[in-house]
Formats: sequence, structure tokens, C-alpha cells
Amino acid sequence: MFKLRKSVFALAGVLAMLGVIAVLTPEKGFGQNPAAPGQSKVIDANIINTTLPVTGSVSVANVVETHSALPSGAFSVMKDSQSISNSTIVGPDPEGTNYAITSLTVANPSFVSARVNLFARYGTTTNCQNFNGPPIEIVGPYVVVPAGETVHLTFPQPFILTARPGSAGCMASTTPENLFITVVGYRF
Repeated sequence: MFKLRKSVFALAGVLAMLGVIAVLTPEKGFGQNPAAPGQSKVIDANIINTTLPVTGSVSVANVVETHSALPSGAFSVMKDSQSISNSTIVGPDPEGTNYAITSLTVANPSFVSARVNLFARYGTTTNCQNFNGPPIEIVGPYVVVPAGETVHLTFPQPFILTARPGSAGCMASTTPENLFITVVGYRF
């Protein structure tokens, strides 16, 4: 009986040892095959828990110093009912000048709705009012403003009015009376 008990304990010890080895040894097929030399391996992942706590810190070496500045050629122009007779926003600018509009704000204190169009004129001029021959007009953004309201358009990707070769550039608007418009952008 003593030998039988010793054999049972020995068998239990061997089985326990085999169980530990089986748990700790990865099965073939659960891991990835290595990618061939010069190739990358793409793996699809299904993320179940997207709210994992993250702790620690990040250190950055060789930080680039930056300075906030307005782009060269930046403008912010407000037109009101006193300056409506001159529809020019900016210009005349040299040949090859593009206009990038980043925002347009129109306030309409009147009792009727109104439409404001922005556009660029390219041609031979010294004052943006008189051109030698018909100017080339490039249509820009427009806005319809209800009576007694203000509309603001922002262009995160600037609205570009592209220059025409061989011509001076002017950016202008059609602005009915009693409106206040503000155009923000830059020339390049």
C-alpha cells in the first residue's frame, strides 16, 4: 500500500508539472508567422475596450521654436454704407496676385434681405475702377443676408481667387446700401 501511495503522489506530481508546461508553452498557430525579408506584415485588429487608462510622460527633444504671425499680404477690410460707392476691397495688386479668403461677415441692419458677392477682377488698371478693356472676373463666394441679421462664413481651407497672367488684380464686392461687410484673407 505504501508503494501505491508513493506512485500516486509521483503521478500527481508529473501531471502537475505537465499541466504547468502546457499552460506556459504557446501553441503553434496562435502567434504570427514572421514576414518575409523586405516585406511588412499587415494585421487586422479589433479593439474592444477603447477607454484604457494611460499614465506616464512624453519627452520631446529638439523642439522647433515657432512664432505666431500673420501671413504676408494679410488683410482685414471692413466696408460700410459710407464706402459703398467704391466696391474695391483690396488692390490694385501686381500681376500674378492670388487672393485667399478665410472669412466673410455681412451685417444687414436694413428691413430687406440682400446678397453680397465677392469677386476678383484682373486686367490693366491703376485704380481698380477703370480698366483698359474689359477685365476678367473670377467669381468668389456670395452670401444672402436676411433683414436685420448678420451672416458669418469661415473658410478653414481658404477660398482662392486665382490670378490671371499679365494682369493687375483687384478684389471687389457687390454691396447694396446699408450693409457692413468684413473680408479677412491674404494675398499671395
